[in-house]
Amino acid sequence: MTRPVLAFSALALLAALAPGAGATDEPTPASAAGDPAQADGSAAEGAGPGAATATGAGAAGPREDRAAPGEREDASRRDGRTGAPSATRHRDDGRPPGHGGGEPAARPRAADRLAAPARRPLALSAAVGPAARARALTTADTLAAHAARIQRRVAAYHRWGLQPPPPRPAPPVVKPRVRGATVVRRVPTDDRVVFLTIDDGARKSPEFLRMVDDLDIPVTSFLADDEAVLGPGYGYFRRLEILGGTVQNHTLTHPYLPALSYREQRREICGQQDRIQKEMGGPQPRLFRPPYGAYDRDTLRAARACGLDAVVLWGMEAWADRIDFQEPGADLYPGAVILTHYRGPASWGDGGTMADMLRGVLEAAAEQGYAVGRLEDYL
Repeated sequence: MTRPVLAFSALALLAALAPGAGATDEPTPASAAGDPAQADGSAAEGAGPGAATATGAGAAGPREDRAAPGEREDASRRDGRTGAPSATRHRDDGRPPGHGGGEPAARPRAADRLAAPARRPLALSAAVGPAARARALTTADTLAAHAARIQRRVAAYHRWGLQPPPPRPAPPVVKPRVRGATVVRRVPTDDRVVFLTIDDGARKSPEFLRMVDDLDIPVTSFLADDEAVLGPGYGYFRRLEILGGTVQNHTLTHPYLPALSYREQRREICGQQDRIQKEMGGPQPRLFRPPYGAYDRDTLRAARACGLDAVVLWGMEAWADRIDFQEPGADLYPGAVILTHYRGPASWGDGGTMADMLRGVLEAAAEQGYAVGRLEDYL
């Protein structure tokens, strides 16, 4: 009986001196606690041929009895975190544990199957961080809102029996510099965009206001005070301003300016600057249009004295049933300034309305591939 006892003691001593054996402060490696196949191979290498023979003869299945259930769950969690081989990986001969020799097939534990997929999204979320998630959500919301606006815009054009023109391009970062009553007949831009400007202010059509609102059309109104005060007065243009329109200067009484002295012209122009500021609030206008497009040196001098940056003329005029071009041809062009007036059937004499005029402009813009822009975004 002495030789077997000594042999057994020697084997125990070798196992105790093997690397990683015994109690330490470090956690048990996943390969030792959670992988029976690898544990078998390690024991065979450390104990020699006799131990390998004993394992093959005395073990009928995977050696899961080496770790308690709680330890196996910890090992499986470590497998999912670190990528260590799981307890069900294949042997070198290509067969999973339990195949051959009458062994029952080893089934993967539920913890092994679920641990890794459950932890990866959490790790990704932690890596992204709250600030990045907030930016992603904000971008998604912005894109969704933009798509919704496009859908509403297309639906509104269809309700008015129109095809939508191209969307407005982004305004230039640096506007063309206009100062000191610079005369502008065409806005300097290569964008396929035209500008709708409306003079006087006598006719105030509720239908036109609804159309501008539905279709999101930017309108620049050059108002003469003696016509703007009629009917609903400046309240109509305050409503138009809420919808994205702007108000600029067209004198107090709509005179033919070259027939007036410098002092009289200055009174007409500066007086309307004060009236618009009083009625509309905010800063005084920057743009001026002389009645009938007529001006002289005194007009430009008076406009500069009143703080105006540009004298805006036009290249075509829109009516209820047509567009008249100042130059030969019937085409729009980049930076074109379109003139029209606040008029109705009685003034135009053709039974047309402001809505008819706007419909004609939008049809021409859509047909020729132009957007309607906001004049103040470019000047």
